[in-house]
Amino acid sequence: MYMFLFSQCFPSLVELLKAKGEEERLAAVDKLAAMLVLLEEYFINCSSTKGNGNFFGGDGIGYVDIALGCFLGWFKASEKLFDVKVLDIAKTPRLVE
Repeated sequence: MYMFLFSQCFPSLVELLKAKGEEERLAAVDKLAAMLVLLEEYFINCSSTKGNGNFFGGDGIGYVDIALGCFLGWFKASEKLFDVKVLDIAKTPRLVE
């Protein structure tokens, strides 16, 4: 999971930063949103099998929760910089929560 964050999330954010033009920017946002949907599914499956579902590890915070927390600032900054919605409560309600 930790490697997923660094192999998928970070490159997707960099791709958004390097996008030239509206079409590339929208493609990068779509790619990032699709990756977050996968992360949402993983979160639901992983957290529900290990406890109450508040964290990736179940009842207690773990290194994956901390790693994802480090990316939240980048997601919020990307939303403000590019006037896009990366974390969408309709698509990824548990991650937004």
